[in-house]
Amino acid sequence: TYTGSILVSVNPFQALPLYTMEQVELYYRHHAGELPPHIFAIANSCYFNMKKNRRDQCCIISGESGAGKTEATKLILQFLATISGQHSWIEQQVLEANPILE
Repeated sequence: TYTGSILVSVNPFQALPLYTMEQVELYYRHHAGELPPHIFAIANSCYFNMKKNRRDQCCIISGESGAGKTEATKLILQFLATISGQHSWIEQQVLEANPILE
């Protein structure tokens, strides 16, 4: 659920069909608040604001151990890599850098 511009999520500890290419495309075509709360909506909001305002954006991902921070980070990076249209070794490097960033 959203709390203002904050997304509150819970780690379900199982794979859910919420992170498909269809979901990426759906959330890319809509602004935050037009669809149910989703990590892709937050990622798209950051991307949209970066392009519109030409300013850096950030997502703060916080939670207890096991809360799903790593998975949320991977999903945001996956979304951004997909919608950017830049399919190259850089995309793969960014996605694989996540363990180092932790």
